[in-house]
Amino acid sequence: MVITVDELITRARKQAGTGTKYGLGGGKTTGIDPRDERGSCDCSAYICWCLDIRKHQPSLAWLIPVNGGWYNTDGIWWDATKEQTGHFEAIAKPAPGAIIVFPGRGLNKDGPKIGHVGIVTKVAANGALDVLHCSSGNFRNTGDAIRETKAEVFKQSATVLAWAANVLRQ
Repeated sequence: MVITVDELITRARKQAGTGTKYGLGGGKTTGIDPRDERGSCDCSAYICWCLDIRKHQPSLAWLIPVNGGWYNTDGIWWDATKEQTGHFEAIAKPAPGAIIVFPGRGLNKDGPKIGHVGIVTKVAANGALDVLHCSSGNFRNTGDAIRETKAEVFKQSATVLAWAANVLRQ
């Protein structure tokens, strides 16, 4: 499915404020929402659902050694920075509709235990970003894992911006 930036952001925003619980490894990438049977989701399932791509990609041979064939944060980051034959392409400048991602410690030795991914929704004149993302911090702070926030959580050394192949560039 090819979508516009506006369609992507609208789809993503419709899930904010719905009381989603955070669950690492939770969520689904098909259906009317990204929540699993427990009402939970993680960041990569949310992003894959928003983009309408399957999280498990066993046909991508390069992804198997990275993490068993899953488009989690490590798989998305690897695709954008190393493989360049998959679904994500690294970009230099932020733009609404871009994916912002950093990997976990397995791929970024100085990084956090797990990675994180979100969708850029706004780029201010001073370079500040607003991002829609699903996180445990959002859930702890508001009772809803899916929120639109400033991008402070993405200030990691290995953070990259990427463009999904099925999102039309503006």
